[in-house]
Formats: sequence, structure tokens, C-alpha cells
Amino acid sequence: MRRFLFAFLFLLSGCLFIEDFDFPNMDRTDFSLGKEYFDHADYYTAKSYLEKAANKGDPDAQYMVGIMYLYGLGCERNLWNAQSYLQMAASAGHLWAQETLGRIYQDRYTPLYNPIDAYYWFSTAAKRNPGWYDAELNSLHENLAAKGLLEQLDAMPPIRDAYYKGVNYNSLFPYR
Repeated sequence: MRRFLFAFLFLLSGCLFIEDFDFPNMDRTDFSLGKEYFDHADYYTAKSYLEKAANKGDPDAQYMVGIMYLYGLGCERNLWNAQSYLQMAASAGHLWAQETLGRIYQDRYTPLYNPIDAYYWFSTAAKRNPGWYDAELNSLHENLAAKGLLEQLDAMPPIRDAYYKGVNYNSLFPYR
């Protein structure tokens, strides 16, 4: 009996040294796991879960993976991959992806500079939030008019009515 008691106490004491042991929960999605790892600043692990969800078509995951590539969180910074994931999310109607794409395309110092696409994505976002992007749209309109590119702006496809609010970039980084 004593041997059994000592063995039991020995096994029980071993459990005290296991920190944060969590049994896998099978009903959690790749996005929720990825968001949890992202919140704990484990970007490399978060990216693996979020990419799975993004490739399945989740706009929030696409946005978050795009942001991770844009800023090099858990991976090497890659504007082309960021653009690809943000484009998927923005096309699905993700507001913050649309704004982020507008800002990327508006920046003259990136290889992705494209004022026509910037105007398109800001117009798309402004349709849902009138007045928020007036300064950007006016600046881009003047820039395009000065270059004689307003005709190309008219050739852009019509703005889709896909409304998806999604995850806000500012909410991704809780106070630490």
C-alpha cells in the first residue's frame, strides 16, 4: 500500500511541473486557434493555423495572414503575399482589408504603388463609411487628373456590395 501511495504522490507531483498543459479541443477552428496564438505573440504558430483557415476562404484569416506578411510577423516580410491575402479578404467585403490595400497602393515608395487601385479600394470602403476617406480620395483624384488617368478610373469594375466588417487591425494587438 505504501508503494502505491508513493507512486501516486510521485505522479501527482510531476503534474505540478507541467505548465499550461491543455488538452486539444477538437471543436475549435483553425481561425480561433490562430487568433489565440496571435494574441499571445506566437506569430509563427498562429500563421500556420491562420493560413489553413485563409485557404479555406475565411476573410478574417485572410486579412490577418496578409497583415502578418505585410509586417513580417512570424515570417519574412513579403508585400506580394500580403497583397494576395488582403486582396482575397477585400474582395469578400472585408472593410479593413480594403482600407489596408488602399494604403498599400497609395504609398509611392512601395513596388505595389498603383493610384488607380488605391482609389478603387478607398471608394469601396467609403461606400460603407461615407466621409472617412474623403481626404485620400480627393488627393488620389487630383493625382490621377494631373497624370491624365481618370479615363482608366472609369474602366474599373463596379464596386461590389459585399459587406463584411471582420477583424479590425487595431484589435489584433491587445495591451501587453
